Amino acid sequence: MPTWEGATCPFCSKGIAGPLQDRDSGLDERVVKSSSRRSTSILCFPQQEGRRGISLGLQAGVLLLLLAGVAASAIHLVTQVNHKVVERLKRSLDLVRKGYVEHVQSTMSFGGRNNAWQDVEVDEAVFDKTLIPIEQAECPSKTVEWEQWVGLVQRGKPTSLILLRLSPKPTNKRSPGPGPIRKNEWRKIADKWLKDKHVLKTATLPGGRKITVKLSTQVIDRCWRFVKERLCVNQNVKTGSMRIQAQVRSAQSEYWHTGDLVTWYMRKIIV
Repeated sequence: MPTWEGATCPFCSKGIAGPLQDRDSGLDERVVKSSSRRSTSILCFPQQEGRRGISLGLQAGVLLLLLAGVAASAIHLVTQVNHKVVERLKRSLDLVRKGYVEHVQSTMSFGGRNNAWQDVEVDEAVFDKTLIPIEQAECPSKTVEWEQWVGLVQRGKPTSLILLRLSPKPTNKRSPGPGPIRKNEWRKIADKWLKDKHVLKTATLPGGRKITVKLSTQVIDRCWRFVKERLCVNQNVKTGSMRIQAQVRSAQSEYWHTGDLVTWYMRKIIV
């Protein structure tokens, strides 16, 4: 079993994991928060007693319902499992998906085979905002921090969705948003994902007439709506937290597999 000793806790993103300990219930690893001095188990399937203690089989059943997309509130009512257990398993699932998505995304690239043209849409979205304490703000008039992401997706290919977290500058309280992506951030993204790619803006027809490529963000807007429907922003899932990043990555993983079941069924009919 790997040890997380010295690493930042993936759940609270604040505490530091201690050494692996051999307890009566099995191997366990604890995280101590400097503020409260409380310890929290970081195992995916913890062995607990009392109201939170349920069998491994029941935990696996709850996890299957979460994978099927059933709401956590409905799982609590159907299985009669403590809602905190359901929330913990949902959080663990999001963290697993986050690690998987970030690993796969690092190997992805845009472009077709044999010089085939591919349409790629790019757009930004904001999921949440929070106030920065005045004593921590660099500028007293700019105390609003935003959770802004940029997305890139190839039309007709849901598995090509790439989401990147941005670092917008704080704004004042009356600002409607953080604004478009900054040039220095966009340059890094374009160099990595779009550099050495041919961008088609105008095309010349055989008769000499020129046409302009129609620009739109219908597909990426649909992606943003898909992600926002699966976010649950609260006091724990907020701007800058590990939880909101995990939920965004979890929604991205679900979007990658959108329509897989229907596609498989239709292929059987056609064949």
